[in-house]
Amino acid sequence: MGTGERLLRGDHLRASMDSGRWPRYMASVMGYITFAKTEPHLFSMLFMCDQSRDQRERMERQLQPIIELIARQLGMSADTTTAFHMHM
Repeated sequence: MGTGERLLRGDHLRASMDSGRWPRYMASVMGYITFAKTEPHLFSMLFMCDQSRDQRERMERQLQPIIELIARQLGMSADTTTAFHMHM
């Protein structure tokens, strides 16, 4: 796991989701926003540039718990949920 992934998953995303301040999906969004604010260059490098197929597949695996949560709560398919999440 790279530095960016550790920062995002370990510090920002998990802390936000465990805080209880927001519903879980909103908390995941807030974790990404916090990461973008505190590590703007790293965030840009990880999420705002062309990614290799391997990087996209790794990100999809990491997002799986969030996708499953949204799909369950909204009664949507995994494909529709993934498209929704990526658009948001």
